Amino acid sequence: MSAISPSNSLLRIDDVLRDAGISRSTTNRLINEGKLTRVKIGRATRITAESYRAWIASLSRTSAA
Repeated sequence: MSAISPSNSLLRIDDVLRDAGISRSTTNRLINEGKLTRVKIGRATRITAESYRAWIASLSRTSAA
């Protein structure tokens, strides 16, 4: 079962890596490009679920074109 559910508004980096099957360096690149939104909470880093879902949706639109 995926740790990413509709009720989560902030996602752990490891959950995004595992769910999307991408590397940490790819995740950092997507953050730097503004495709994923990072939120810092103390020392913890989270990705907004909204930006993650938008990025996944953009992949679907790109491959359908």
